[in-house]
Amino acid sequence: MGREPPVNKDAKAAAAADPAAKLEELYRGFAHRFEGVPEVTAQEVYAWITSSQQQVAATDPQQGSILSGSEQQQAGPLSSSSSPPPPPPPAVVLVDVRSHAEQQVSVLPGSTTLTQKQFEARGPETFHGVRVVCYCTAGYRSGMYAAKLRRCHSHLQVYNMRGSILAWTQAGLPLADPRDGSHTKRVHVFSEGWALQGDGYEPVVFRRPLVSLALDSVGAAAQGLLRAVTGGGGRHRHAAAAGAQAQAQQPQQPQQPQQGHQQEPSGKQLGVDS
Repeated sequence: MGREPPVNKDAKAAAAADPAAKLEELYRGFAHRFEGVPEVTAQEVYAWITSSQQQVAATDPQQGSILSGSEQQQAGPLSSSSSPPPPPPPAVVLVDVRSHAEQQVSVLPGSTTLTQKQFEARGPETFHGVRVVCYCTAGYRSGMYAAKLRRCHSHLQVYNMRGSILAWTQAGLPLADPRDGSHTKRVHVFSEGWALQGDGYEPVVFRRPLVSLALDSVGAAAQGLLRAVTGGGGRHRHAAAAGAQAQAQQPQQPQQPQQGHQQEPSGKQLGVDS
């Protein structure tokens, strides 16, 4: 197997300064772990959602606010002598595979967004003919979960959102507070080094005493790349080592989870090898 071509220094410097280039470099580093999973960009997903909402609004104008009055007239009034047809099924369903704590910061808006738990409770087989788009923070966990779905439910149209919620913010697309659906600019990131959100968005970081959530999520194979891309190698290693040493010196007692510090699910917890 041939070696990868050397990285141009100017391109590497540009990646460090440009969050979009930095996120793309990070994604390319672990995408081989779910090779074969179809990818879709944030802009494409947004277009799918908008198209689906327009179909619903054209079928039932009372449910949709996207179409203008003239567009609704062009769609034609419903006959008073017949019952309105049922709304079409959504063209796309978004599956958020992040932890509950991350989801409480913000989610992709709309009724088509489901948590992984909600999606599995309904049963993947019920989404036949629907585009199922998985997303997480940067695309690793969602890619692994999408690969699992494709193995177990070959009839599903499963996609991984490239760059996931960080790419969504880089495209300037809206986020929602899951508690009331209101608009928000807050988005969870693993660390300051992972603050690759778009302009105008506020990064939210959870503090942990040992290794970062990022290293937990991507697995050993991608840890070196993550440190190199984020530029946090030495500082994070020393902090992790110091925390681990202090932890080892303390008596082993069960610890209660702290609010807002839920551990990132590993690959095994998602039903895949990490």
